[in-house]
Amino acid sequence: MTDPDTHMGAKLLPLIVLAADTGQVTGDLRPAMRQDQNEVFAAGPTPEMPIATYSDFGEGAVWMLLRYGQPPLIQKAPDGNMASAANLCAFIDWAIERCPAESYALIVGGHGSGIESAKQTYRRFVPDYERTALVANYVTGGADVVPGIKATVDLAFDDGSRQSMSIADLGMVCQHIAERGPLATVVLDACFMGSIEVAEALMGSAMTLVASPEPVPGEGFDYTRLLREWQALTRLTGVYADDVARAAVEVFEDVYTSFYAYRPVHLRTRILALDLFRMQPLLDAVDRTAEAVMAELRRDALPTLTAGQRSEDRRMAYLGYWLIELPYSEVDVYSSEAVDLLDDMVIAEWSADGEQHGLTAYLPEGSVEAWYNETPIGKRPWGQMVKWATEG
Repeated sequence: MTDPDTHMGAKLLPLIVLAADTGQVTGDLRPAMRQDQNEVFAAGPTPEMPIATYSDFGEGAVWMLLRYGQPPLIQKAPDGNMASAANLCAFIDWAIERCPAESYALIVGGHGSGIESAKQTYRRFVPDYERTALVANYVTGGADVVPGIKATVDLAFDDGSRQSMSIADLGMVCQHIAERGPLATVVLDACFMGSIEVAEALMGSAMTLVASPEPVPGEGFDYTRLLREWQALTRLTGVYADDVARAAVEVFEDVYTSFYAYRPVHLRTRILALDLFRMQPLLDAVDRTAEAVMAELRRDALPTLTAGQRSEDRRMAYLGYWLIELPYSEVDVYSSEAVDLLDDMVIAEWSADGEQHGLTAYLPEGSVEAWYNETPIGKRPWGQMVKWATEG
């Protein structure tokens, strides 16, 4: 017998995570994310698209399910730590059990630092004595270097626990969703998430990724417009992942074109949608390029990129620019292939300055940080080349 709380027949279920928390340590996103929640309410559910949210504005984490023709189903989260992958998976199970759908979309809104380690992420937010411990002991994989602080690439900072969700944990969450049905897209409404390292962690689980390689406004997406665009797609015969991701970029463009028109160049942002089915061929191509670079070139022949060819996080470079700037040699065969694959991977891209840059990659101007050695890409030929290029 079907549970009376179960909503059947959904084509797409957005799973929306709004990790605002209190703002005691990081910038306070509560006003913006309360507005995001109001925008979700304004869109409302349809028969084809219910909506699930998991939010914390500093008063405790709450799960909510919006279903067409029914009152909202609201439940206090068993654990308020928004950075916990286990808690997010529990929310996902709760929502999908009550609203199984043909496909799913995951949106995560909050602070993001992309590929940054805790040494970088928290240097602005922790006392000097804790900062010293971070610099001395940073590692990867979620280990605590001071009580309650993970040193790892991260997303969705939780002020209560002083933890962030690692990108590896985000990949596990996406796999958890994919085991329950197709994950059409992951939208990361956070800064610095549009990198090859983040995309690599999600391939095999998510079909598409929408993210920015740069800082994004705290106001984030217009959720009313985004959800209504997705609702329009669900009224068609089928829901296609590329269309879902492209719609997110188009909404961001519509909202922020005027917002960024008169802002300084260094404050401008971009957003892109990526086809993650093309991620493995790209990784293979950059590995071949890396092997050729180490065999054919001297370190002093490697490109020195301009500020505009780097992300605001100076350790990140726009991958396409670096590949194009490589000196002509046998390397060119491989780098050209990688550039073509990178272009093919981009479903849609918008930037306030009109330039199309694509993904970033970790290519620091200084030495490689220790945590990079333990990342999947750090162990590939590309990662070996990054270390060779910077350290010899």
